[in-house]
Amino acid sequence: MGAPSVDDAAASRAVGGRRGALTRPAWARGPAWIFVAPALILGIGVFASIQVAHYLDRASVARDFDRFRAGAERSLDRMTDRIAIHEALLRGVAGLIRASGDVVIPPERFATYIGRLNLDTNYPGVQGIGYSMALRDDAMRAKALGTLTQQQAAPRLWPEHSDGERHAIVLLYPPDLRNQAALGYDMFVDPTRREALLRARDDARPALTAQVTLVQEVEPDRQPGFLMYVPVYFGVGVPDRLEVRRSRFIGVVYSPFRARDFLSAVFAGNDEAREFAIALHDGPAPDASNLLYRTDPESAFENVRFSAAFPLNIAGRRWTAVVAAREPFYRLSPLRLSQGALATGLIGSLALAALAFTQARAMDGAERARDALRSLNSTLKQRIAARTRELEIAREALIATNMDLEATVTRRNRQLRESTEEAQRFVYVASHDLRAPLVNIVGFTGELAQALERLEAYVGQRRAADPDSVPADIAKAIAEDIPEAVEFIRGSTARMDRLIKAILTLAREGRRALHPEVLQLDLIVDAVVAGVHTQVTAAKAEIVVEKPLPELVGDRLAVEQILANLVENAVKYLAPDRPGRIVVRGRTRGARVEIEVEDNGRGIDPRDHERIFELFRRAGPQDTEGEGLGLAHVRALARRMDGGITVSSQPGQGARFVVDLPRNLIVTERGA
Repeated sequence: MGAPSVDDAAASRAVGGRRGALTRPAWARGPAWIFVAPALILGIGVFASIQVAHYLDRASVARDFDRFRAGAERSLDRMTDRIAIHEALLRGVAGLIRASGDVVIPPERFATYIGRLNLDTNYPGVQGIGYSMALRDDAMRAKALGTLTQQQAAPRLWPEHSDGERHAIVLLYPPDLRNQAALGYDMFVDPTRREALLRARDDARPALTAQVTLVQEVEPDRQPGFLMYVPVYFGVGVPDRLEVRRSRFIGVVYSPFRARDFLSAVFAGNDEAREFAIALHDGPAPDASNLLYRTDPESAFENVRFSAAFPLNIAGRRWTAVVAAREPFYRLSPLRLSQGALATGLIGSLALAALAFTQARAMDGAERARDALRSLNSTLKQRIAARTRELEIAREALIATNMDLEATVTRRNRQLRESTEEAQRFVYVASHDLRAPLVNIVGFTGELAQALERLEAYVGQRRAADPDSVPADIAKAIAEDIPEAVEFIRGSTARMDRLIKAILTLAREGRRALHPEVLQLDLIVDAVVAGVHTQVTAAKAEIVVEKPLPELVGDRLAVEQILANLVENAVKYLAPDRPGRIVVRGRTRGARVEIEVEDNGRGIDPRDHERIFELFRRAGPQDTEGEGLGLAHVRALARRMDGGITVSSQPGQGARFVVDLPRNLIVTERGA
């Protein structure tokens, strides 16, 4: 075992000369040491118990808040569903007027139709259903007065004015006291009603007014109100163009709503709504001036544990719903487990501390016996220290290597980016420069064609004068071979010009800086569909857009080009043996947006799914125009916006392209 070291001898003298024994320090000897471990265990146990109780309390609050949001959204969905039902009801009445072939229908027919709907029973809260005519000339004014004469003893159009366009309520059912007071009213004189009327007319969609006081408010109990308009156009279908919609617009079918009557019918009797106090405001921010309806006094929304504001889009109008939890909501909260967890933790900690105290006493005796063995471990400790030092040196070397590797990767990324930019510049310059000799070829080909014409004339004259003066092979070359070669050169130069233009487009797109902005895909898709309307009509196909499409922040030009290429490809490759149908839809998946374009066209062989995204490559029969650049351009644009594109298809079963893009495009580099 060897002679004891100087440290061992000093330690031996400290305890009276016991050679070869290492001793514990003074603070680690004696009865007090036995209590250290139990006290530590007790302290850790108490701390852990408090933390667990705190975590359980927070988790319970989080579950309550999730339940609050879900319940509040379901309650609000009841209201939006009810308004959607009224929207469908008004569309049906608009269809009745349009199907009549006239600008207005007889009051008795209108009353019969509306009466069968049983508004009071099936649609509680609605004040009525009416029809307002656009009075553009004296004939329309006379027809409106004739319709009012059948319903009133003294018909009139009010208020009287001569400022531009007028709109008059000529039909309104049921014929109660409130609705009779509104007949003949010109809604165009009110700026609030006029704004919604014009929006419904131009967008060909239902439109909701801002908060108004209804003309039907003839009693002291006046309520806030609003109106929903559905446009009616003369003729079949809804015009595609704005100017046609304005010229064929004949009026609106509408419903006036007394806010408290309508919304109380929505929320009354709803078991789930009893858990929430709800206030609805007309506008993007809650305010006392725009309050439409409130289920509880204002105090119910103050100093509550759970409350939130929900934005709502109702027929083009922004509402804000403020929802607060009521007492019944808290009674359904799960039992709090924090106190039980705290008590259990404290009891367990005490038990463990007692067990640790018992074990510490036994270990104290064993520790004394182990003191003699610790001297044997000193050499081992020295070896461990040396090995530890070696490991530290190796770790430092590894850190240095990692730093060098990171620097190398950064340098290589920069070189790759510079190489890519240089390649893009080269492609751009090369494509641009290729056009110069191509222009020369086109020009000289034209001159060659003109010379050929003169040569043909000359040969013709020679052969007319002397048929044997021009050899047959020369005549054939001039009449057939050379013209065929000229046409071939022209076709090849035209195709080369298209290819160079396409390559220039790709090169410019790669160099163009992206500009993120908020994009409404509904409007972008409508513009794309309008652009291919002629081709779709010629192919006797239809394009269905499943709205609403999600919003995203991205580069407008890139997104428009992606959608235009996909929709145009779908139209181009429709199957000739069945009616074409193209569907555009979108959805949000977390932080990503997926845009899907699906058709029932020819389809694509799975072996060509990757090939179609390559430059100048196309799949299937080559019987349509194109150079095979569209899908390559789409994939390049999607990748520039940190996205991608996939395709799923089988021959004869159509194709489905899915573009995956971030909801929030973040440009990290110039041009990225």
